[in-house]
Amino acid sequence: MTADDGTAMYSKADHDADGGLIRYVCACYALYGEGGVQPLPGGQGGDYCQEAQPYQGAILGACYVCLVIVGFSVFHMHLAMFQLVKVEALLFNASGITMVLTALASLCELCLVIVYLAELQGLTSPVYSMNDAVRPTIFGYFAVSMMSAMLQVSLMWADVYMKSKKMGADNDIITKLKRAVAATIFMSFIIVMGGLLTGLTLAAGGWAALVLIVISVAYFKEGKKLSQLLMPADASAPGASSAKAAADQILVTAKAIPFNNIFFIIFLGGHFVTVQRPSTKALSMICVFGFLIMAVAHQFRLLYYVKFGARKKLHKAGYKGFRSSLMSTMSSSSSVAPEDGKESAASTVSSE
Repeated sequence: MTADDGTAMYSKADHDADGGLIRYVCACYALYGEGGVQPLPGGQGGDYCQEAQPYQGAILGACYVCLVIVGFSVFHMHLAMFQLVKVEALLFNASGITMVLTALASLCELCLVIVYLAELQGLTSPVYSMNDAVRPTIFGYFAVSMMSAMLQVSLMWADVYMKSKKMGADNDIITKLKRAVAATIFMSFIIVMGGLLTGLTLAAGGWAALVLIVISVAYFKEGKKLSQLLMPADASAPGASSAKAAADQILVTAKAIPFNNIFFIIFLGGHFVTVQRPSTKALSMICVFGFLIMAVAHQFRLLYYVKFGARKKLHKAGYKGFRSSLMSTMSSSSSVAPEDGKESAASTVSSE
């Protein structure tokens, strides 16, 4: 930079050994990738760093809270995936792909929080070389993995619909839906990753919001219809309890995904609005952490639905939840017969 760029106001202490301007550690840059001249003390166009300093401790604390929550999500996701593999329930189908994508999203989110912490505590280069190199890529993979996992739910529902006795087989529907999902995932990868890597974050965020809105509307509407279709007319008929359990689970998922997406979009939109003004930086940071926590809520919702589809195999292996899975893994006991040799009503539902 030259003096014409407004750098004459900076002292030698504001430059590195090569004469380049140093972007000091501050919350705004670590979280959003903003930098250049503005974060420097007395910088042109406003001192973003000094305005963010009062919140530095709170932001650092929030990062550690997120680290614990996201770390537990990663551990739980991969432990559950290991258990599904043990009982041969993790197949290369919509359910299995959803599980893998959800686990990948949780892992990327954990890496993202670690990058935030490293930058906020000044553990990396003062010119943010690590942040610039890995943060956009990690965030891109995290966002695309989450959207792709949610899109896979539609294929799970389509499979249930096609197997329903009330619907004749028509493979053309599944084929068209798979193509649409694949095309959306491909476009999401190109637009989100391209936008983040080139600095066009508004384009990446806009596309992500659009996909989430479409998913929310479609899932809420079609999930409710599918639940009603599967709901047995006679609650006392053979297999009625299992059909009702499947219908109820679809309805819960159809409501949960749009509910979480509403907050996703609010936090995403709130970030883009508040990050533009130094006076609202604190609100923008709240939006970032809110987005991360809602992602964990999504991950657990998808995990529960995948495990619901594999409940018969998990039940036969003695799986009774997170604690049972952890103890089983630690003791290396692969399977335990259900108590009294009986299956619960929920376990009699056929896998989706």
